[in-house]
Amino acid sequence: MNDKPTVLIIGVGNIGAMYDFSTKAIETYAKALFTRNIPFDIYEPNIDKARIVSERYSSKIHFDWQPDLGKHFDMVILSSPTTTHYSYLKDLM
Repeated sequence: MNDKPTVLIIGVGNIGAMYDFSTKAIETYAKALFTRNIPFDIYEPNIDKARIVSERYSSKIHFDWQPDLGKHFDMVILSSPTTTHYSYLKDLM
């Protein structure tokens, strides 16, 4: 049995993963999870950005958004641009 939650980060831009990408600071969801040894998957429509973050944190990438994607995780972190929140939340609910 896995004692760690399964986590999906939707959006790995600045707050999701990039603010602290080149520093020792912990200012993003990705680095906070990584430093606590909590594995996470990512969904990011920008394929180049997704690959960079995936390589850094050994995360699985989900390239195609499916409305039921969130149900496969214990926790979903919504870190996409604010204008996309309603659409993702509607799908996640």
